Amino acid sequence: MERETPNRLFCQHKSARCCSRILEEIGMLAASIQVPQNVSDVSPKPSSLPSCQNWPGKFGFDVAFSYEESDPDRLAWSYSSKTKKIYVAKSVPCAVNFSVNSVLPDNVYIRAMALFSSPENAADIVHRCVNHSMEEIQKGIYEAEHLIRCENSKASYHVDSFTGRHSVIVPFENPPGGKTLSTYIYQFACFGSCSGGPNRRPLMVVFTLEIGGIVIGQRTFHVKICALPSRDKRYEE
Repeated sequence: MERETPNRLFCQHKSARCCSRILEEIGMLAASIQVPQNVSDVSPKPSSLPSCQNWPGKFGFDVAFSYEESDPDRLAWSYSSKTKKIYVAKSVPCAVNFSVNSVLPDNVYIRAMALFSSPENAADIVHRCVNHSMEEIQKGIYEAEHLIRCENSKASYHVDSFTGRHSVIVPFENPPGGKTLSTYIYQFACFGSCSGGPNRRPLMVVFTLEIGGIVIGQRTFHVKICALPSRDKRYEE
């Protein structure tokens, strides 16, 4: 039987204290949310128009992107810091890197939701077109109409019972030792021009860091799903 060394016991104790402190801070954050007395026993209805503001929250939530730039004219996807927009072809895997400034507990998760960014379409729900979703609908695949997909075995797809909006959530996994980023692979399962789906309406993706339904960090990005991402990025920059 392996003997516990003083150093190991110290590290375990330090890690436990760290997790306890984080849980306490999240608990205090949740407790700070004011709920009117007359609805204290009822979950408040979410807004039909989600917030699109960027805010890192107490845990410094941030998002970055990883892609190869060896041939800029043939990129299947990329991000422009000038336009603050993701340019991506349909169903192309995109590596999205998430970072925080603390070790977070196991019940924290990341939600990705697609929204229309123009005011006149903001209330509309983003979903795939019939042409691209029909095959999966016929197979009974739950996420058939979801535009955003996540290549993660623990991903789960949701339709909000009040707003009808689609989202995909995955547990937030703290980066391994020596690393600062937690990476997930996302795809967009329709073109932005698809009739009956996005239908050429400007899109954005909202990434939220959440615990127990409480948003503790948020980042938003415009996104263009197109046949030639490199061309469109070059044109718009």
